[in-house]
Amino acid sequence: MTQIKKKQILLAIADVALLYASLYFALLLRKWIPPTSRDWQVHIAVFKYIFLWWVMCYYTGGLYNFAVIFDRAILARRLLLSTLVATLGTIVLFYIYRTPGISPKTVLALFAILAFISGYIIRRAFTRILSEIIRKRGIAFVGRINASVRELLNSSGNLARFGYEARMVLDNGPCEEEAPQNLHYCKNTEELTEAVRSGQINLIVISDDQHLSQEIRLLLFDLLDTGAGCVNLFNFYELIFRRIPLEDIDETWFLDNIDLSAKKPYIAIKRLIDILASLICLVVSSPLWPFIALMIKIESKGPIIFRQVRLGRLSKPFDIFKFRTMREENNHQEPTMQNDSRITTIGRWLRKSRLDEIPQLINVLIGDMSFVGPRPERPELAKELECEIPYYRQRLLVKPGLTGWDQVSGEYHSPSKADTFKKLQADLYYVKNLSLSLDGSIFFKTILTVLKASGR
Repeated sequence: MTQIKKKQILLAIADVALLYASLYFALLLRKWIPPTSRDWQVHIAVFKYIFLWWVMCYYTGGLYNFAVIFDRAILARRLLLSTLVATLGTIVLFYIYRTPGISPKTVLALFAILAFISGYIIRRAFTRILSEIIRKRGIAFVGRINASVRELLNSSGNLARFGYEARMVLDNGPCEEEAPQNLHYCKNTEELTEAVRSGQINLIVISDDQHLSQEIRLLLFDLLDTGAGCVNLFNFYELIFRRIPLEDIDETWFLDNIDLSAKKPYIAIKRLIDILASLICLVVSSPLWPFIALMIKIESKGPIIFRQVRLGRLSKPFDIFKFRTMREENNHQEPTMQNDSRITTIGRWLRKSRLDEIPQLINVLIGDMSFVGPRPERPELAKELECEIPYYRQRLLVKPGLTGWDQVSGEYHSPSKADTFKKLQADLYYVKNLSLSLDGSIFFKTILTVLKASGR
């Protein structure tokens, strides 16, 4: 388990403890006397399940993401939104399941206020601890300063959120780019040895292990007794950015890291989930279809359902279904750009709310797509991108999805080569780490994206 996961679990445990405390003080403030043992037991019998719902809302709101909790303004907004959603869900639960002995109105209001305050305080305290103590873990980069190393060196904020600080570079060969001025740049191993043994350097990131000199290999071996960690650039870059360093991988990386045969049991379970979830969603969303269809027809001429050929798993073509969001007049089917003038008023709303993708549930049901996976691309565009970007075809080793790791990144990515490069980095990360936990994370982040009406 990575250090970042341990810290997130620790924060979640603290949240549960604070939710218990918030309930206790809510009961105390309601009557200005400590709750009786019976009153506490009656409430806790119900609220212990509600606490899980609140933690899930916190997770969906990104409140275990250090990039969020380090920013006070974003933290306050996300925590407020998560608290409101969690409170509304709790009200619905109490409305459906009436529990004798509980009058939730006053208690729930006090509980929500206390939970918001305590949630904010614990995260500010947590970031202070990370900033003052954990941030002191120093990193030394050993090897060539390539584009991926440069990106890491220029991301001091991201490194700090994970408890790291770049302090030294030991170049092992031809330098592709100059080292940043604020880093100690050395050419001999004695300086690195002294820095590690003095505790200034706690982690060594190897940027080019295939071309390490014998001297540096022996040095790293001799430093094993210091307790300093040693990791390759691929894994460290992936930890910090949750993407794959595309410029630094080759076919060997795929052979070492992609093993879909080991994931067959989960892929089978995922297919079953897709079938059941798509059926449920189609039934639930069916009352919306006539209203959406009517609004589309009123605003512009053309079919209600938009069909287009896309590439599925292993580049197999299929017809994708969506509610039409663009005008038919003078539309030559070029890729959509940000603030595209072809998008209708209702279409813009459908895109923001993701309701335009409801018909894709049919694609999921029949097996062309999954709920989570890389976005399917048009064949002609994919063919062009395959010629320009290495390993583009490998993103479809798994089924494409309604949502994916790239879509919940918070960035808008156009069909340009530069943005497609970033999308591929995220897609390969998903293919490598395909799992129930990652799919669940993407699902909850997608809910947050929809609530914020962002991401497209």
